[in-house]
Amino acid sequence: RIEKERFVYFYKDQMTSIYNKEYLGFILAYNDTNKFNVKCINVIYLHNFSQYNTKYGWDGGDKLLEKFAEELNNINTSDYVFRIYGDDFIILNKEHFEIEKYIPSLEKILADTGVTLTHKHFDINKENITCIEDLEDLL
Repeated sequence: RIEKERFVYFYKDQMTSIYNKEYLGFILAYNDTNKFNVKCINVIYLHNFSQYNTKYGWDGGDKLLEKFAEELNNINTSDYVFRIYGDDFIILNKEHFEIEKYIPSLEKILADTGVTLTHKHFDINKENITCIEDLEDLL
């Protein structure tokens, strides 16, 4: 139980309960082990989020982020979802994951908020991504 609590403290985002940037770094560093072996990265960028926070306050922004993270978990139940840099998200998968077909359900959450999204897909092996810095260089 103590180990589980430590894990949650260090690797879960307190607001959304999905994984954080530190755990992303850990997985990328140890990806070549049998435990992780992820191949696919989808990055989802939220735009105009600061304007949303200005209009609805941080509490309103937190609620929107929580709802968005919940939907990401719903569409991707098998692998890893992360919140990074405040309002951006990453999904890691062991197999190729077609995020494009889920974009309409994600955009539905953002409807009438002024917040928009864009996304990018990367093959971890083709791009030789072994750490967060490698990923940041591609972003």
